[in-house]
Amino acid sequence: MGNEHGRPRQTTARFFDPVAIEANRAGRLAPTQAARLRLTVILRVVGYVVSGALAFMLYMARAEATGTVGLVIGIAVVAVLAVVLLVFQILPPLADLRAGRAEAVEGEVRKETWISTGGLSRTRRYQLYVGQLTFRVGAGLFEAIRENARVTASFLPRTGDLLTLEQLPE
Repeated sequence: MGNEHGRPRQTTARFFDPVAIEANRAGRLAPTQAARLRLTVILRVVGYVVSGALAFMLYMARAEATGTVGLVIGIAVVAVLAVVLLVFQILPPLADLRAGRAEAVEGEVRKETWISTGGLSRTRRYQLYVGQLTFRVGAGLFEAIRENARVTASFLPRTGDLLTLEQLPE
């Protein structure tokens, strides 16, 4: 299958399922991508509920000494955090899942890597820029894509998460 210029596309087959690439070309999610997104949403909800419950129990153990005011403040803080997490961490991927569509951008890729430090740990981060969009990727994909190569990047419209990346021929 070719792009709008009639050139055949080269895929980064090591990283992306050919079925997913075809689905993304058609502007929709592949079943495997939808399943992975569904699992992401479920894991986030479970993780936030468990973390919130543990934080609330720890706070309650301390709130006994502070009385009713401490209890009300604790409940308010947990409620505000729950709403913030829902709005920013759960609803966007859920909206992408319900829409079931993928968007694409084509352009030259620019690569950037840096090391972030936090306490005793150091983490290398890899980013690809295609058009006006930024995608955080793993080291293998980062190394497989040549700087300034023409690519088509398929992504989720709400979260901007990268779905597939195809390198176009020169």
